[in-house]
Amino acid sequence: MVSWLSMIVSCLALFTSLVTWYKMYQKRKYDVADAILSELLKITLEYPELRDPHYCSAAIHNSDTKIRYQYESYAILCWNYLETLYDTYGKGLKKSPFYGAMRDLGERHKEWLFTNNNLSYYNAELVKFLRIEV
Repeated sequence: MVSWLSMIVSCLALFTSLVTWYKMYQKRKYDVADAILSELLKITLEYPELRDPHYCSAAIHNSDTKIRYQYESYAILCWNYLETLYDTYGKGLKKSPFYGAMRDLGERHKEWLFTNNNLSYYNAELVKFLRIEV
């Protein structure tokens, strides 16, 4: 009798541990994604022109390499973030609080994505998911 009871208690403890671990894992994924988005937004506080679609379009072809490279670095950060979110959460992102920010970032930096074959570096499914078109 005691061995069955201890086995049942052990199984319940294991189940509780797994559920707790899974919830902590999901919270951690959310926290990391949120922290990265916050960092991207902090960059635009320091360089607000990066939120201006006209500036972004002009920066892609700017003859000043500092401006071009600065913008390109930010665009790469944004698209890597978007791809990481998509790889982590998949199509369930449409229901997440990140989807609006993802669409905004994708739209703002789509010209860079479709320039110089940059699209080949990213998941085509992500672009379809965000409904980004030239």
